[in-house]
Amino acid sequence: LVRAAVAECRLQIEQTRLLVLSTAAAMDRHGSKAARQLIAMCKVAAPRMGCHVADVAMQVFGGAGVSQDTPLAHAYASLRTLRIADGPDEVHLLQIGRLELSRLRRTRDTDPLARVQSACDAFDPATYGSERRHSEDVSTDAHASEPRQAKREVRSKL
Repeated sequence: LVRAAVAECRLQIEQTRLLVLSTAAAMDRHGSKAARQLIAMCKVAAPRMGCHVADVAMQVFGGAGVSQDTPLAHAYASLRTLRIADGPDEVHLLQIGRLELSRLRRTRDTDPLARVQSACDAFDPATYGSERRHSEDVSTDAHASEPRQAKREVRSKL
């Protein structure tokens, strides 16, 4: 159980490290304005990862993890403060979502393959069949047959 927890923490640390390195490279190449989305991702991912790793370490250490004998309690408090100090995660998540949606709109409008992919993603076979059946049901509905009856009555009078 402890090995699995250590492995999970290591995965999160490596993922966050690679995100930060990718963000730094994007900032070097394109500037901070172009890397806004990656910066916001780092502002969410790094403190979350730090709090999670400190929390797991405190659990592994048990009662010693929250005592003053280890630096874990202080580390967790500092990391939690970092999450609050840089702004709530929700603000950064809203910015990430807004930037992602605008990027997808730009890509969809300029890339024909993306437009086809977007149409394929929107297609739902389950609703396609039901829409077809629904339109067939409407044509056999009693109200739909009223014009046919009116035509028959007109023809019979002639």
